[in-house]
Amino acid sequence: MSQNLVILCAAGMLVTAYVMVGQKSLFVTIRLYGLQSLLLGVVAVAMAFTDHRPHLLESAALTIGLKGVFIPGSSCGRSTGSASTARSSPS
Repeated sequence: MSQNLVILCAAGMLVTAYVMVGQKSLFVTIRLYGLQSLLLGVVAVAMAFTDHRPHLLESAALTIGLKGVFIPGSSCGRSTGSASTARSSPS
């Protein structure tokens, strides 16, 4: 079961890497980075439980919390403010 989950997450990370290469939008790229980090955290959790390595749970928590949630949430929230004011001004 865990081997299938790891393979599925690895395939998801590979697909998101290919999609990130073709993206022009920074907002979408940051969101894909967050998705990759969530998948990496799931792999770390699966490995922690199957191999009985509890220290991987700490790594998974940091990866999911910081790279998967905090960084995409904080950077995407800041970038929308300046872009919306630049578009609303008439030329």
